[in-house]
Amino acid sequence: VRVIMMRQFSAWGMSPPRTEHVRSCDWGDLQMSILKKQSKACSDYRGCVFGDLTDRLPQCLQQWMDDAAPSSKDTHCKARKANAEVLEHLQRNASWAFPATSTSFCHVHKHSCPTYPGAMYTDSHAAFFLELPDEQPPKRACRRHDSDVSSVMSQPGLHEPWWATRHVVPPMDDGSRVRPLMINIAGLTCVEYTALGKQKREAGHHDRYNSVWCTERQQVARQGLEDVYFSECSDRYPAESLQVGNFSETHYVVALRTCPSEMGFPIRRRRTYTAGLNKQTCVWVGPSEPDDMDLEFQTLFHRTMELTGDALFVADDKQILSWVLDRTAKRKSQSRLPDNFGTKMDTYFHTLVPQGGVQRKSLYDPLRNHDGGLAGAFLCDMEQNPHMGTVPGPIVPPLNSHSDIYSYESQRFAISCEYLAMQGVDSNSKVSGGRGVSTFARIFNTSGEADVRRLAGNGIHVAVFAAWFLYVMGNTVRRETMSIEAPLLATEEPTVDMDDELANTSSAASAAFPDVSGVATPSSTTPSSLAVVGIPACEVLLVD
Repeated sequence: VRVIMMRQFSAWGMSPPRTEHVRSCDWGDLQMSILKKQSKACSDYRGCVFGDLTDRLPQCLQQWMDDAAPSSKDTHCKARKANAEVLEHLQRNASWAFPATSTSFCHVHKHSCPTYPGAMYTDSHAAFFLELPDEQPPKRACRRHDSDVSSVMSQPGLHEPWWATRHVVPPMDDGSRVRPLMINIAGLTCVEYTALGKQKREAGHHDRYNSVWCTERQQVARQGLEDVYFSECSDRYPAESLQVGNFSETHYVVALRTCPSEMGFPIRRRRTYTAGLNKQTCVWVGPSEPDDMDLEFQTLFHRTMELTGDALFVADDKQILSWVLDRTAKRKSQSRLPDNFGTKMDTYFHTLVPQGGVQRKSLYDPLRNHDGGLAGAFLCDMEQNPHMGTVPGPIVPPLNSHSDIYSYESQRFAISCEYLAMQGVDSNSKVSGGRGVSTFARIFNTSGEADVRRLAGNGIHVAVFAAWFLYVMGNTVRRETMSIEAPLLATEEPTVDMDDELANTSSAASAAFPDVSGVATPSSTTPSSLAVVGIPACEVLLVD
């Protein structure tokens, strides 16, 4: 969103919509720590941070779900049936489980905050929230990282939550008032759809969280509290059955499977992206057939791969040497670094990994000539055996929460800032171009290397999601604003200046990987209506 709003709207000569990220949710200690730092950096502690997704449910329902959940000893068929019963029970009781006045304990503001931002723009609901009593957190909501903000929040009134002053719809530039667009963005639990989760899918232990999220999206849409949602999950996630089919009453759902490598980014990470438009408030004006939508997206955003994974090895010598010293110190190995060691780690590889890592490298060595690039680029994950979960080659293999990427061409391991760059984060000036280093890179860099690798492995590729976000919003119209200016909907094949097309893609080399804001401009070879034609210059509230 940061890239799109500032760069893309400027390229179009338009004023970017005012956006505010008002709520985050994650149960992990590490993730919650990062989200609280994000609240500080991006909104001066105005944004809420919630814990476990199920904490917002009535206590008796939480208990029922715990009792109904399948056990690890259940057969696949029995576990799948149990999870289906949980989903059915949630849907049958959705109006009670997800009321507009729902609250959840906030780990930033240390009291209950509104779960659904859209409710703050209804007078009766806003009055209810403004009179909320202080509340103690549930036991499982207590986190060891809560001390991150406790000293700041101990001063009442110093940092008010976003909703304390946002229950009145603010005026637009022209004086009119339009309720902000409510957008939910989620990375769904995906372990059950991977080899790590043994492909349990809907029979997995974590399926209940996807059931809660899906039922919640439907119920808040019925209440008019949310306009659009986005989700990302494994490429094996059955979006067609779990969302496109199940959400047909409340949402128009579109789904896409794509990979960064198809868009010119040198990393494998094929994922499923979905978006759902609340039928009460929004209309889809893009292609109605999935194949036509895939083709249009490909035409707009897919690019020929011209880089190898080594383009993302952007750290300077000082950062690399510091990483080497830190890693060897943590390993406490008896093997010593050579005197005057440099950034090429092949000569002291054995000091950086256990014996198993040395043996694994011997398995990768003979594969370089066959699987590597023409110029010698060859990257692999030293935490995985060859072709056992990841595929080595000239681009970065898929990341997981404990990846340890090694480049034969660069002769070294990737370090923290490079894992972020692999996921499309502007973590270094060599990849950020004119956008500048991301605020989130600075937040992530406050964590240790193992934590950054874990976050990167579980993260959403920023640039790919940005393209998907832009594509969906460019084909979305609010029902309150059905008028669309003629120039934005081409009815004839536009004349394309080839020099302009080259100019749009030439920034890839200078930025080390393609600039989404450059390739997403609507000077496409198709008569697409890709522009934010239906979204007035109003506020956009981003949640989760």
